[in-house]
Amino acid sequence: MQFQHFSKMKKILFPLLVLVFIFSFSCNAFAVDIFIPKTDLELCRWLVQNRSIYDFDASIFKLDSIEKIMVEVQKQDRYADYYTPEEYQLTMADLEGKKVATGIQTTEINGHVEIVGFIDGSPASLSGLKVGDIITHVDGDSIVNLSYKDAVLKMQGEEGTELNVTVSRDGESLDFSIIRLNLYIPSIEKEMLDETTGYIRILEFTEGTDNFVESAIKEMQKQGMEGLILDLRGCPGGLLTSTAGTADLFIPKGPIIFVEEGSGNQYYYRSFSEPLGIPLVVLVDGNTASGAEVLAGDIKDSGVGLLVGEKTYGKGTVQNFFELSDGSAIKMTTARYYTRNYYDVAGNNGIVPDIDLTGDWYAQLEKARELLANRMPYGEAVYMKAGSKELNVGDRTISLPAAPFLGDNGSFYVPLRQTAEAMNVIVEWKDNEIVLSLNGQSYIFDLSKQVFHKGGFDISVKTYQKEGTCFVPVRLLADTFGWELHYDKWLQSIEIKF
Repeated sequence: MQFQHFSKMKKILFPLLVLVFIFSFSCNAFAVDIFIPKTDLELCRWLVQNRSIYDFDASIFKLDSIEKIMVEVQKQDRYADYYTPEEYQLTMADLEGKKVATGIQTTEINGHVEIVGFIDGSPASLSGLKVGDIITHVDGDSIVNLSYKDAVLKMQGEEGTELNVTVSRDGESLDFSIIRLNLYIPSIEKEMLDETTGYIRILEFTEGTDNFVESAIKEMQKQGMEGLILDLRGCPGGLLTSTAGTADLFIPKGPIIFVEEGSGNQYYYRSFSEPLGIPLVVLVDGNTASGAEVLAGDIKDSGVGLLVGEKTYGKGTVQNFFELSDGSAIKMTTARYYTRNYYDVAGNNGIVPDIDLTGDWYAQLEKARELLANRMPYGEAVYMKAGSKELNVGDRTISLPAAPFLGDNGSFYVPLRQTAEAMNVIVEWKDNEIVLSLNGQSYIFDLSKQVFHKGGFDISVKTYQKEGTCFVPVRLLADTFGWELHYDKWLQSIEIKF
């Protein structure tokens, strides 16, 4: 499968139709058949037919209103919706991190609107509401039978007005009143849990989240951070570009997100960075969704961190908003996405963590801290030179049965077992296969077929046998396990930091 590479993508929605229209005038020497929608209804029909990942019966395109079309679309696409101008403005403000709100953070759990947190210093954080409260009424009206979107919209209002909510807590109904204020909603929370352990929680991938995470990492590194807990529990995802930018901070060079659009276009985002270089533990749960799953999956695929918690939500699709001429908008699913190793998040109903730990929120956090404390600290390095039968790791020297060398293709080849085991990878031989395992992830070399099985796809790789030792390209190992690789072409030597 061939994918086009995009390091950065810009959303191209209705303006594209306008640009195509203008282009047709400047190139009128060519016969071009271009569809220009005359009304929002025509545009809606075109978008549903050409941008959605789903196929619809032809009868849907004969309906006489956008609302009727979207009701039919929702029967296949549960994320599709129609937004009034007011609803669309509020949604866009959310993605920009700005809104009039009380500071309550909610999610949908088992059909209920449950409180999962509060914005620090917000009216809600001082109201007496608690995490785990289930909201049953808003301003005296029951929301039990409302959709989650409608329930959340009902809680919104103008600055300075009062929100009255009734919550269910341990079988008791309690009433609270909270004033709405114009709040800046941060997309991350950060703190140093102790002298060496950093903690970042991503609430949602909004505009600038990747920059906020990068700044937080740099700030905590200055404070002495030697290990990081990345908390993605309850994170619903958000902007795809922000997700890709955040992943670039953690994932070694190579693909980050593969995208297959309903229009037939295929492309991927890639990382141009080296791994963070410190132990990393990622917390996930059943409400870790969409872009948050991509980030968690990429970290698991590349072996740069451990996932702890519960199986994730399983939302491997991309939704786009399309604004209409009156300021309203439609939202629908326009693409499927896959992780670095082409793992199908939706098809597999989520991502299974390396360590399954269901239940208490604080127990999961303490497990992450325990794992960080026990993990071998980064900063160790392996050094090898072509022609030399020595492998240096830290202050140790290991004798090799045969020396590393440059292959015919220019790749630097290293002895597989000795190199991998020096960096704590478990190596097992099974007939004509070599199984490499680290942090709960396993990869297989099929020597008979000269293929490396990595995630959901196969990589053709040339291996060599010398003096009873299997040699493989060091770059393949480094990319697979997220090691930082440096090659000195003058000395013909390599250094791997892990």
